Amino acid sequence: MIAFLHVYVSDVDEVYHRALKFGCEGLEEPVQKEGEQDKRGMFKDFAGNMWSVTTQLP
Repeated sequence: MIAFLHVYVSDVDEVYHRALKFGCEGLEEPVQKEGEQDKRGMFKDFAGNMWSVTTQLP
C-alpha cells in the first residue's frame, strides 16, 4: 500500500533537503506560488509514499 501524506512543518526547506540527504527522491522543490500563504515541496520515500511538506508563511 502506498500513501500520499500532506504535513505542515516549521521549515519546509530543511525537511525537504534532509529527506533528499537520506535517499528520498525529490519531486518538487519547495516553492511559494503567487497568491498562496504556503510554501510546498514534494518527495517520494524509499517505500514509494509521496510526501507533500508545507510551511505556512506570514
